[in-house]
Amino acid sequence: MTRASEDGDRLVPWTRDRYGGVVVDVDHAAFVEAASTTETFDAALGRWTTRWRAEGARGVWLRVGLEKSELVSVARDRGFEFHHAEKTYVMMTAWLPEDEASTIPANASHQVGVGAFVWDEERKRVLLVQEKRGPASGRDLWKMPTGLVDAGEDVPDAAVREVLEETGIETTFEAVVGVRHGHFGLFGKSDLFFCVVLRVKPESTREIVTQESEIEAAKWASLDDFLDNPHVDRGSHAHELHERCARWASGERTAGIVAKRLPVGFGRPGEVYTYRQPTRSTPVARSTMLRLPSPIPPARATTRHASPESSAPPAGSRFSTAKNSPLRRSVRVDAKKSKKDVQMSEAAWFLDQFKYQQRYKAQTNVFTMPTKELPGGDKLTAEGAFVGGLFGVLAIWGVSLIFKLLSVTWALVLASLKYGAIAGVLVFLGVLVS
Repeated sequence: MTRASEDGDRLVPWTRDRYGGVVVDVDHAAFVEAASTTETFDAALGRWTTRWRAEGARGVWLRVGLEKSELVSVARDRGFEFHHAEKTYVMMTAWLPEDEASTIPANASHQVGVGAFVWDEERKRVLLVQEKRGPASGRDLWKMPTGLVDAGEDVPDAAVREVLEETGIETTFEAVVGVRHGHFGLFGKSDLFFCVVLRVKPESTREIVTQESEIEAAKWASLDDFLDNPHVDRGSHAHELHERCARWASGERTAGIVAKRLPVGFGRPGEVYTYRQPTRSTPVARSTMLRLPSPIPPARATTRHASPESSAPPAGSRFSTAKNSPLRRSVRVDAKKSKKDVQMSEAAWFLDQFKYQQRYKAQTNVFTMPTKELPGGDKLTAEGAFVGGLFGVLAIWGVSLIFKLLSVTWALVLASLKYGAIAGVLVFLGVLVS
C-alpha cells in the first residue's frame, strides 16, 4: 500500500502488516531525498509518525540499511528501539498508541540445530566425525555430523546438506528420533536441536571427502563403537539420543517421528513439513475375526496402537486369549495354520474366553459370546456350547426325576402290600441314586 507524503507529490511507500502496523524500508528509492541527510530524515520521520498515528497505525517497523546507518540515531531520538539486526540492515520499532502496552513481538528466541545419525543399512555402520574447531574439537571426540539450520530451510534438508558439506556422503532423510530443547545458545538464545536419521543412498560411493575448514577427520564405525563413547555420560540427553538412534538402526522403526510435506492451507501458498508418529499397522491376511467383549470404561480406553508382535496370538496357539486382548478389538487369527498347530482344546479355549468375559462383565453393556471357526468351515460358538450343555443338564435332571417317581411309586405299592420295610429301603435308594 502506498501513501503520499505531505511535502509534495512524491510517493513515499510503506506497507501495512496484518496487525495494523506500518513497515518502512529506508533503502527504498523513494526515500533518496528524505534520507539524504540526518536533518531531512528527522523532519520527514516526524511528519510520517504524526500521520501514522492519526490513521490508527499501531506498531512501526523501520528497516535501515547498513549504508545509511547514520540514520539510526535519528530514529532512536524519535522513540524507535532496536529489534534485530542482520548482516545488511538493522530493524527498529516504535509503538504509537500512548494508552496501550506494546504488543510488538520480541525478536526470534531460538536457534535451530541438527545432528545427523547417518546409517549405512547395507554395511551396518554409522558415519562419525571429529570437529576441527569449537567446543567439541581437540578431545578425540567422535560424534555425528551437526550444524545449524539456515533461515527458510527445513530440518530434513539442513541435515542432508550438512552431511554432504562435511563428508561428501549423499543421504536421504528418514526420521527425527529426538529433540533437545536447551537455553544455553549464543548470546542468551534458546536452542532446539533435532537429532535425525539419514540413510545412505544406495547409489552413493560411500567415499568420505572431509570439509577441511570444519572437519578434522571422519570415518565409518560400527554401532557398538558409536554407543561406546567415553565422552557421553550415561543418563544424559546425548546418551538418550544415541540410544534412540541405535534402536532405529536395530530395526525399531517406530523409535522416531516422520516428516510429510503438506499444503499450508488457509488460502496461503506453499507447503510445510508436518512431523508425526509413524503409523503402525498389521498386514491383514485372510483371517477369522474373534469378537471380544465391549469396551472397558473410558479411564482405561486409551492405549497405544498394538504392534504386530503384541497383537499376535501366543506362540503355539492360533487363538486369541485374554492375555493379549485387554480391550475390545478384532484379533486376526491366521486361518491357514493346520490343525496340528492347535495346542489347546476347544473346551480350554471357551473356558479362557468365559473367564475373560466374566472378569469384565460388570464393565460392559453387551455380553458377546466368543466364536471359533473349526477346520472344514463349520463354526463352533459359545452359544452352541452353552445350549448343548443346558440340554445335557436338563436331560440328566429329567432322568433323575423319572427315577425318583418310579421309586416312590414302587414304594407306595409295596407299602399297600404291607412290605413297609422294603418300601423304605427303595425310597432311600431312589433318593441316593438320583
